[in-house]
This record gives sequence, C-alpha cells and structure tokens, in this order.
Amino acid sequence: MTQIPESTPESEPLSVTDAATVLLLQDGAQGLEVLLICRHIQSNVLGGVYVFPGGKHDATDFSFHHTAQRETWEEVGVRLEIDQLIPWSRWVTPRQPTVSSRRFDARFFVAAMPADQEALHDNHEATETLWIRPAAALERYGKGDLPLAPPQIMSLIHLAHYPNTASVLAAAPSEPPYILPEVVIENGERVICCPGDPHHPMSEPAQPGPRRLYYRKGRFEVEGCWGDFPSAACA
Repeated sequence: MTQIPESTPESEPLSVTDAATVLLLQDGAQGLEVLLICRHIQSNVLGGVYVFPGGKHDATDFSFHHTAQRETWEEVGVRLEIDQLIPWSRWVTPRQPTVSSRRFDARFFVAAMPADQEALHDNHEATETLWIRPAAALERYGKGDLPLAPPQIMSLIHLAHYPNTASVLAAAPSEPPYILPEVVIENGERVICCPGDPHHPMSEPAQPGPRRLYYRKGRFEVEGCWGDFPSAACA
C-alpha cells in the first residue's frame, strides 16, 4: 500500500500555490461515476496517490476555469468548454500540511464527461485512469488498495450522496464552500479537522460527511463509517 508522505517540520513556513481540479462525472450502469487518475510514483506531489485531474494555476491562465480546462486536457486528453466547468468547492492545504511538502489553494469544479470523448492518462504525470463510483472508491480506500488524500476522500463522500451527474450539477452551490482544515494533536494522534468539528473555528459544516480524519500509520481514517453510507463504504 502506498503511504502518504510525512509533512515538513511545522517551523518551516510554506507558500500557497493556486490550483484547480476537476471532478469529471459520468453515469455508469450502477449510477454516478467520477474519474480518478493515479499520480506517477515519482511525482513530487502525492506520488502514487489517486486524485482528480488538475494542477497549478499558471501566469498565462486567464482564470481558474481556464486552469481546470487546460489541466484536464493535458492530463487526460478531455476538452471541456469553460461553461461546462461548474464551481463546487475550494480546498486549502492546512497551515501544518500532513500529506505533502507543499500547500495549495485549489478550486474544485464539477463537469459532465463529454459523450464523444475518452479519458486517457498521459503516462507522464498520471499512470492510470479510473472511472469509479464514489462509494466503491471509498470502499477500496478502506481496504488499503486505493491511496487517497483528504480532499479526495471528503469530495468522494460528498459525491456519494448523489445518484447521477445531473443531480450533482443541479446541486452546485452559488458560492462554493471554503474549506481550510485545521490540524490538531488529540490523544497523541494527528487529526485533520474540517468546518463543523469542535476544534475548527467554523462551527457550520461546509459539506456532508465526517468532520475529521485521523492520520494513522501513513494514511487517513474516519472513525466508524464514511459519513451516512452503508457499511460497504466504511473504513
């Protein structure tokens, strides 16, 4: 099993890199599916971890929509129109990062997969493309064979509430939630706390699902079960 790398020392301040990522959706035989790509094992950011297509915002990008559009084309060969990219959430790496030596301010978009295209990884930044139901991805993560980082875990939990692509697009908020997790040490364990958790300054939840993730033996765990889902999606 790929282990998430340890963070850098808390005494080292890290700058924040703007980024954009896309939750590319399609309707499969059993319902909603989302595209995950496996980062190349030698990548300096989340190597060997499954993520959504995306990357950093370049100076030549006109907007974060354009970043999301460009990265989706570069990483999986899918061309999206700007108006197909719908803002979904905004995730900022904690001030004390746990999964990387870099911090990101990432805008998450949702988009329907164009029916006349095929997603293919580039064999450079990504080594696998995987269409999968959100609950199935969480189940595989719980079994230890699908490495994920916190924004992907929490986004998959959120998506698992929806039966199909249309319902996700219809549920997109007018103002995407801003999610800056807080890292605390509780009973000797590192805990990632999201809005709605008692240790987070924002008392109102930003998204459905659990409010915290525990960092144990190089991976993240949710106490009990993955939100409000059947036992098959539990850790």
